[in-house]
Amino acid sequence: MIPERVLEAVAARSGGGSRRVNLSRCPSCGWPALRGADADRCGAVVRVDPVPLTPLGEALALVRGMETFTLHLESDMWVLDYRDPWGRAADPAGGLWRADVVPEHRCGYRWPSPVITDTNLPITATGKLPDNPPF
Repeated sequence: MIPERVLEAVAARSGGGSRRVNLSRCPSCGWPALRGADADRCGAVVRVDPVPLTPLGEALALVRGMETFTLHLESDMWVLDYRDPWGRAADPAGGLWRADVVPEHRCGYRWPSPVITDTNLPITATGKLPDNPPF
């Protein structure tokens, strides 16, 4: 799962901007999910699982027919961006700096732990890099 501090930051910054990600529950299954627009223009509202994927996890999501999205901080708000084939090739899941790759939400599907990571985000709840960055 995405660290609690990141989910708290998302919840604290909810509301306002049209691209802002909100922490909510799926109306069908009640599972916690992140909801937000997936693009700046004509963005569709998407619901994703708060599970950062590894490269294997993203491959499994794609094989299952699920879309993947990048969850990142942009202008002091958390946003989702659709991952196209070029983005997946250029920046594999788990290797993005200051971003996580998350899968589209599917009711009833739970991610096995080998395809998810504990955390990829070196961002504090304030949205700033910590004093001891991981590089």
